Amino acid sequence: MLDANRQIKLGAIMSYVAIAFNILAGLIYTPWIISHIGLTDYGLFTLSVSIIGFFSLDFGLGTAVTRFLSKFKAENNEEKQEVFLGVTFILHAIIGLIIAIVLFIVFLNIGSIYHNLSPTEISKLKVLFIVTGLYTVTAFMFKPFDGILQANERFVFLKLMALVQKILVILLMVISIFVGYGLYALVIVNALVGMIKIAFQYIYIKQSIHLKVNFHEHSRIMYMEIFVFSGWTTVALTAQRFMLSIMPSVIASLAGAVEVSVFAIACVVEGYSYTISNAFAGLFLPRVTKLVEKNIKEVELLLIKLGRIQLYIIGLIFIGFLVFGKEFIYLWVGEKFNSSYYVAVLIIFPLVLTLPMQIANTTLIAKNEVKYLAKLTLVSAFITFPLAIVFTRIYGVLGTGLSIFIGAIVGKVFYAMYVYVKVLNFDIYLIIRKCYFAIIPTIFLSCLFGILLNIITHESNYYNFILKSLSISLFYFLCLSFFVLDDYENKLLGNLWQHLVKHFVATKK
Repeated sequence: MLDANRQIKLGAIMSYVAIAFNILAGLIYTPWIISHIGLTDYGLFTLSVSIIGFFSLDFGLGTAVTRFLSKFKAENNEEKQEVFLGVTFILHAIIGLIIAIVLFIVFLNIGSIYHNLSPTEISKLKVLFIVTGLYTVTAFMFKPFDGILQANERFVFLKLMALVQKILVILLMVISIFVGYGLYALVIVNALVGMIKIAFQYIYIKQSIHLKVNFHEHSRIMYMEIFVFSGWTTVALTAQRFMLSIMPSVIASLAGAVEVSVFAIACVVEGYSYTISNAFAGLFLPRVTKLVEKNIKEVELLLIKLGRIQLYIIGLIFIGFLVFGKEFIYLWVGEKFNSSYYVAVLIIFPLVLTLPMQIANTTLIAKNEVKYLAKLTLVSAFITFPLAIVFTRIYGVLGTGLSIFIGAIVGKVFYAMYVYVKVLNFDIYLIIRKCYFAIIPTIFLSCLFGILLNIITHESNYYNFILKSLSISLFYFLCLSFFVLDDYENKLLGNLWQHLVKHFVATKK
């Protein structure tokens, strides 16, 4: 088997391969889907996914599986691993039944909840809801599989399955729409491929990891530990859902289905930005779990090291979208989605401040201090949701974006900094100085360079857009190389460049 370091490296590479595929496919696939099923149906599809997504929380059990299995593995305690898995599978079965009941109640009241939708739209939404709901409840029972793979550091298989799933979903959706199945094919294909993925995970875990599950022994202490950990994680996840997943429902109720589509496009851009910048952060929970037991300062150094790299990535994405985003939206999905640019800018900017601190959030999980992670997310949600109701009614989808922006800055930036100092004893001033201050001049200069490129090139087309994107990327990385990168980062970049050259030479031979 591959060692942990190589699993992390290959897992990160697989993550970026999947991200590259998602972006390329999304750039072509999303406008193609909209053109074939229409704005309204795409809005209904987004709405159905968001409703189910809100009720399909794993209640922190997925993170609990990774955290506790990593802990028991570090202690070489196989008995506790087996009992823990039995407990968590039972909990998933019970909660899955509760989710099914809740979804059934929501289904019976869809018409009254979304009174702004027409009878035809309500009818379509109900069909989408049934298919997606059935899949969600079934898949929930097998959520521990991801945690098992994560805790055992099988990142390559985990990321490979995610990539294969996305490829199959898009391929089968395109075929289904060509055949003429339309809107309903989107959810049916997604459910079918999801079940195939679960089957392969089961086979892999059974044959490669050889974990046993003990359904007979029940530890009251373990139940309490899981409930405490998962309870706070559930609060955090529920609050997080208010940021994006519940917003389509708010917009549909106050502004209509078309505005949901505008918001959906902005969320796609935000999602790409998040996944590109945060592709490897989730791979470090097992390692951080071990480090916190030894020396918290090592975690702080890891945060600075990874945080700087994440900031370089999200910084480039934000600069590029800020100066070229309006043109990108126009070329991608058309002028009907101009408002998506402003919404995307509002919800992407907080990522520039929060993503470099993801290892701090991982540390809170590893130290079993999830309640603080929940509290900072709650602060964001309690600010965002009421503001969204007021602002969306007045300003439409732009008001929704503004409410998310304000909530994220207050809860996930200012309050989060306070938590990192109080709970983790991090030197926040050192982290800010090492991560953020050094890159500010580069961001400012790159923005000016991008504005200059927009002035020089007047015509809007794919050729000019790609040329400008490559130019600003080169300018940005040159500024980083000369003024920002430290010895470790220059060595990392040099090693990457050597590997690329060797691969290119080998390919030529």
